[in-house]
Amino acid sequence: SSPCQKFACAIQDCLARHNYNPEECRSAMQNLIDCCARFRHVRQSCCELGGGSSSAAANPVSQSAKSSTHRQDSAGVSSYSQ
Repeated sequence: SSPCQKFACAIQDCLARHNYNPEECRSAMQNLIDCCARFRHVRQSCCELGGGSSSAAANPVSQSAKSSTHRQDSAGVSSYSQ
């Protein structure tokens, strides 16, 4: 198991608890970013984006935090937020 895996799991748990709103999970995301920076010499899938490019490993969560969120209400109406 990779040293940062627990932080990646914490992000997923946080997002599930907060209706997948990344704004509510910034500290969990920062914990993963810090861990990936600390263990940058260790190859970890939880610290890579885009098929393992090394440039993405330095900041594993920033792109997902910036992406828009798709939601659908109970009437089936879609909305997007950033």
